[in-house]
Amino acid sequence: MQGTMFSDVILFVLFELAFIFVIFFATGIYRYAQIPRFRLWVIGWAVSCGGAVMEILRNAFHVEPVDIFASLGMLIGALLIIAGTKGWARSMRTILYFVIPACGYIVFGIVGLVFLIRHEAFFGPVGLLVAYACASSIWEVLRPEVQIDSIAWWAIIGFALWGFSSLIVPLGLFIPVHALVIVLHPTGLVITGVSLYVLLMSNMSRNQRAQYHLSQVMTGVVQHDIRNLIHIASTALETVRATTPEIDETLSIAEKALEDITEFTEEMKRISSALIRFEPSLVPTQLGEVVENVKRRVLAEHGLESDCVKVNIDDNQVIYSNGLVKELLWNIADNAFRHGSQDLSISSSLTSGSSMTLTLSDTAAGLSSRIKDYLNAPASDLDTKAPGVGFGIVLIRALTVLSGCGLRVADQCRDSLVIGTTFSLVFSMVEKTSC
Repeated sequence: MQGTMFSDVILFVLFELAFIFVIFFATGIYRYAQIPRFRLWVIGWAVSCGGAVMEILRNAFHVEPVDIFASLGMLIGALLIIAGTKGWARSMRTILYFVIPACGYIVFGIVGLVFLIRHEAFFGPVGLLVAYACASSIWEVLRPEVQIDSIAWWAIIGFALWGFSSLIVPLGLFIPVHALVIVLHPTGLVITGVSLYVLLMSNMSRNQRAQYHLSQVMTGVVQHDIRNLIHIASTALETVRATTPEIDETLSIAEKALEDITEFTEEMKRISSALIRFEPSLVPTQLGEVVENVKRRVLAEHGLESDCVKVNIDDNQVIYSNGLVKELLWNIADNAFRHGSQDLSISSSLTSGSSMTLTLSDTAAGLSSRIKDYLNAPASDLDTKAPGVGFGIVLIRALTVLSGCGLRVADQCRDSLVIGTTFSLVFSMVEKTSC
């Protein structure tokens, strides 16, 4: 009797320690998960671990009350991971995707208690869902734009073991796989958790390096442009003192220069604010909403008619990018109209099954070869020096890198004459689902 009580105490202590480990470790990972997709992955992992830990308390072949809570935890955890992978938006419909399966499984658990359904059969549907969540996560890690390193491979191995061990549970009705599941399931969960922790830490480090390089670019160019504007203003004011007959014209020049300084300062504030709000990590982004927002802003700020910006894209296209893509499109459009473009055409086309090209064409007489070479150069890093190139061009190239897209710049010709420039932005597309 004492031996039984002692074993129960040990079991309870192990159960308590496992829960403490999951809570503290998940809290640590969550600190580095700076975008919704990764946060849902971390929460899903933690909830699934909680369900797996509850399995320690079961000691019968048939469904027990603890099985309902354990399976419910794994079910909700899998749905959270799928929501992060697919980029589900917060809405009442999304909430129903969680509530309906959870309620259904509670009813299924009550039926299992009444009719003594085997645990393996009861866990089967959850196992399939967990396996699908793991497969979707592996596919997400293997996306072309994601750099695969040793940590990413460990995450893939963790998801694979986790999904496989969940998938084979129903086989326990026919062959003895219980011991294999006991070994593989926690191993997969632990490997997945540790690899996510390291992966998110390294991701944050890369983001911080990218932001540092961009700040170096902006600092250098800002100093150069502001110095030039201040020099123009001071020269104009000196001319006012020396040449009284031309005072009105010169004062107008000085006033225009000071307006440019104010406008430039406001632009820096807006861009800096955008860089603070958005992390340079790729998330599902609705392309139609971004383009429409940029079009409204361009028309308003430049006082243009609606047909000056022609848009021909699929409004339902979802790309992998971030909030900085809006700033990228705005800077391309703004530069075009500032340099005399009469109109701007925005169109999209499928490059392959997993990527698309967004094309912006202006009629601003084209760019010099030096600028085109600079923009078409490989974007493996953000250069801190761009001699002979204005701030707008440097900012477009930097924002291209942080928006997660490829850039190709070419002349737009008509009757063998260069009439403008075509900017081709290549994005990875989000796989369309019914959700």
